[in-house]
Amino acid sequence: MTGLIDPVRTEHGPEVRPGSFWARLDPTDRQALRAMGRRADIPPGGMLCHQGSVAPAVYVVFKAGPRAASNAVAKEFVDSSDGDESIIDLFGAGDLVGFLGPWGHPQRGTVAALDHVAALRVDRATFRSLLAASPRVAEAMMHAISESTTFGGRRHAVRAADHPQRLAYHLLELAHRFGEPGAGDETRIPLKLSQAELANWAGISRETLVRWFRSWRAKGILHQRPRPLTVLDTERLRRAASPWGDEWPAAGAEPGPAAGPARDTAIAAVSYTHL
Repeated sequence: MTGLIDPVRTEHGPEVRPGSFWARLDPTDRQALRAMGRRADIPPGGMLCHQGSVAPAVYVVFKAGPRAASNAVAKEFVDSSDGDESIIDLFGAGDLVGFLGPWGHPQRGTVAALDHVAALRVDRATFRSLLAASPRVAEAMMHAISESTTFGGRRHAVRAADHPQRLAYHLLELAHRFGEPGAGDETRIPLKLSQAELANWAGISRETLVRWFRSWRAKGILHQRPRPLTVLDTERLRRAASPWGDEWPAAGAEPGPAAGPARDTAIAAVSYTHL
């Protein structure tokens, strides 16, 4: 395969999302996938899968280079009959896209790149044969499906909450899935989502989002600078989302052990010199 995706780390740490499909694979399984697939370069706004169609391949998505600005590299959205877009999920580096395709199931939504993406594309029939041959790859994919189902179910349930609870909950999810440590207790969430897109994902209006962002910045819960989105006080944000925020780890809680290869110091990332 041209354009290798290699198991390396950058000087800033692992460039795949902890707990992602790729992070759960061991080096042998990553090598098998690389051998079966090929690189696909997706520009911002480019489509990987289309709503209602069976994806012809599965994709493992990565940042295309070290300067990629967003930790969420792709979004999944559903188009309504009147042309509106509803964002239903986000994907980080190392996540698996199109995992229903190998069984002939159509995509629930369209998946589009938010940033420059380097994807490992594996034909759906080839990927299915690998699942049959490798229980470890099958387990990693089941983790990916379970995570998507769990987070999606939680988001659906929180739609019954008030707007500030709903927004706080979604910010906690962003921090949990795509956040990175900042100065002190800060959590930085580098994203290439507009305020309108972020409000859409949270199921509120942009005006409501702006109003609560202004309030939380004045209270020291969020940083005053707009980008990157930075949470200063995770515990107060959890209280703002209460009782929904109780599902996320409390500030200062001891993290549980990472699953399988995610603990390996040779965790996979994109080797920019080979892409």
